[in-house]
Amino acid sequence: MTRPPLPSGFVEVQKHSQIWWVREEWTAVLPELLATPDAIAQHSTPVAVSGGRGDMRRLPLDDGGCAMIRQYQRGGFVRHFVRDRYWGRPFRPFTELHCTEEARRRDVPTIEALGAGVTQLGGGCYRGLFISREAVACVNLWEWLQQRPMSLARTAVLTAVAQAIRHMHDVGIFHADLNLTNLLVRADTTPPDVRIIDFDRGHVYPQPLSQGQREQNLRRLWRSWRKLDQEGAFVTPEDVATFDQRYWA
Repeated sequence: MTRPPLPSGFVEVQKHSQIWWVREEWTAVLPELLATPDAIAQHSTPVAVSGGRGDMRRLPLDDGGCAMIRQYQRGGFVRHFVRDRYWGRPFRPFTELHCTEEARRRDVPTIEALGAGVTQLGGGCYRGLFISREAVACVNLWEWLQQRPMSLARTAVLTAVAQAIRHMHDVGIFHADLNLTNLLVRADTTPPDVRIIDFDRGHVYPQPLSQGQREQNLRRLWRSWRKLDQEGAFVTPEDVATFDQRYWA
């Protein structure tokens, strides 16, 4: 697979066994603060997350905001053997950076990527990081649904989520792991703020997604609902109907 181009505004920095792709204004900061596991632990704090893979940490930035650092970790059965090791080219953190920035360029509501990096371990293996700006006051959709919001708020948020996903598909972005924990929402705005995150293994197409690709993405979303809410305590058939109606309208 050919490596996609480096997103506009990012530069590549190589230091010993590390390769970084960092937003230009952060090239003098992030590679130094995150060069080693000890440096990461010293400068950042762990963040509790529900669902998803990888350790998350929060790093204060000089501009008053915070960066979120996600350390790549395996899922599935293979995690028992190679928890944080990856192989193959192009590097997955780089392709996620490319997909995230291309989604932003196409006006998909997502987070601001600040950089990505890999530490090469030899034998073609590497460990990876992805760094983004924190989406302030947002929680993932699964956490929000567990708060049992009232019907008007539920309809508004589900409508915003459906429209965001529909736009993502219309502009040719395929999300490889569309699930409730990869959808961030903030319900105290009008309309609700939605961010689609985690474009690891995502694909960018020059045309809108086909009917089959859309349905494949949405089936994965439904599976996550059934997996997380096996008793049907927080997601109702009415919620699913609202989403479907708004997505396919």
